[in-house]
Amino acid sequence: MAADKSSPMEKSWTIFKEYHIDEDVGFALPLPLEELPHPYDAWISIARNLPELINNNQLRVEVEKLAKLSIDGLRGHKAQRLAHLVLGYITMAYVWGRGDEDIRKVLPSNIAVPYCQLSEKLGLPPILLYADCVLANWKKKDPNGNMDILFSFPGGDCGKGFFLVSLLVEIAAASAIKVIPNIFDAVQREDTDTLQKALLDISSSLRKAKKAFSQIHGKYYYVDPNLFFSVLRIYLSGWKGNPLLSEGLLYEGVWDTPKKFAGGSAAQSSIFQCFDVLLGIQHTVGGVPSDFAAEFLQEMRTYMPPAHQSFLLSLKAKPSVREFVLSKGNATLQKTYNECVEAMVSLRNYHLGIVTKYIMIPASRQSKVERSSEEASESESKGTGGTNIMDFLKTMPLLNCRFLTGYREWRLAHLVLSFITMGYVWQDGETQPKEILPRNLALPFVEVSKNLGLPPILVHSDLVLANWATRNPGGMRDYMPPSHRAFVEEICGAPSLRTHVLSSGNGQLLTAYNQCVESLAALRTYHLALVTKYLITAPSKAKARRTSHLPRPPQALEERGTGGSAVVSFLKSVRDKTLEALLHPSG
Repeated sequence: MAADKSSPMEKSWTIFKEYHIDEDVGFALPLPLEELPHPYDAWISIARNLPELINNNQLRVEVEKLAKLSIDGLRGHKAQRLAHLVLGYITMAYVWGRGDEDIRKVLPSNIAVPYCQLSEKLGLPPILLYADCVLANWKKKDPNGNMDILFSFPGGDCGKGFFLVSLLVEIAAASAIKVIPNIFDAVQREDTDTLQKALLDISSSLRKAKKAFSQIHGKYYYVDPNLFFSVLRIYLSGWKGNPLLSEGLLYEGVWDTPKKFAGGSAAQSSIFQCFDVLLGIQHTVGGVPSDFAAEFLQEMRTYMPPAHQSFLLSLKAKPSVREFVLSKGNATLQKTYNECVEAMVSLRNYHLGIVTKYIMIPASRQSKVERSSEEASESESKGTGGTNIMDFLKTMPLLNCRFLTGYREWRLAHLVLSFITMGYVWQDGETQPKEILPRNLALPFVEVSKNLGLPPILVHSDLVLANWATRNPGGMRDYMPPSHRAFVEEICGAPSLRTHVLSSGNGQLLTAYNQCVESLAALRTYHLALVTKYLITAPSKAKARRTSHLPRPPQALEERGTGGSAVVSFLKSVRDKTLEALLHPSG
């Protein structure tokens, strides 16, 4: 679509004011209000004391005492955003109580009516959103730039770290939003130099956003995975796709039937979707969502502030940056574009790792706790040979890497040490991950990693690219038809295709070869997903049914995110869609 020349989007930063985007904090609300005038200060009082009120079992009592207030006295966007944040906190606390099975399915009218009226005025759903707890839930604590959150749930500083790290990611990406007008201006003028510089700025900002994300593991904003999973996650959970509120929540005095809304989710952040649209990363086919992940992303837009939704639509109406880059046939420009896409992939992969650490691993531990005492025996920490993994690793000698010869042996060593490390840190039966890797494992692992230029952890190039074999004449080949086995062995005896491609120095040939490897990796990854579904998940559920007499925690969908999605599948699907946007230089 041709650029709208009457639109000032390409002319200056000031256009973003109509989209409620700030030059310094991006999509976050700049300098949110901290107080509301009387009589709304009663809401503030409850929200500020949520953890104590919940702990004393007084939260619901105090909420039910509140008068039903008109929202007419809430003047200005910031006051209305603060009120929406406060009512969101109060609603989540009222519904989920102390985080046990005592759940409320009806929100009383003294909260429901003003909450829904305010939500309609702001164009937001009546539930605690990412736009509330992250974008509008912060303040400057001191002149040095240190920040704090306005309101907390139970769980100590867990919420503070989680919300502020998310905010820091938003702020880090703000500088990338600034250059968007330059990008469309460059496309319109066919100025490839300006476009390349702007794309470099975006990839740099996205890398900074990933670095900001890493602070979730750091000293100042550390988020404990167990506290997040067992406490904070409960209060962020919504009533859509949640078996504990399978029919939804009834907003008394507003609707006659329960309504379903998803809880706060990072998918409600405009950052990811903004750069998806800008870079032409497709989650739809002909405007229709292509899979469940695309449908979820589309739905999550309705949980964004309307101004941010409008901004995404305005980007979609602009000329396609991706098509422009393709049309120029400029290898350097394509490489710069790819760096932006790869930065998005890296950011999403990191997010996927966070989900694994904060949801999947604690969920797997919780399922183990639910087993009967007979099943939860010490055999869970033993290998198939009967050895205890921890005892074995502690007695393992310090390995000398000088005995490794050749690239393939170094890669195999990295693969093996990665598997041992992951097994040690997350071994079965442990309620806490091991935070110190033993010296006899850490030293060789770090040395091997440095030699290969890889991080000392199990990575994709281990798990997929180096974790396969074709030259074993026995094993499953013995179960193939003889003619098929002979065909495979003939291929194994042929000259190495990989060596030929590497020695040719032909960029196009190398790209084609890599595409084959990536396709095979994708096929095997899909196979792995099927194995997980049919051989791991299903037996686990069957076992849970056999132990149904045991107490079960209220988080029935343990591997779902707070937005109600099957979060790992969702994130992997989004990551794979992002990878599909990569360009390959033409000859």
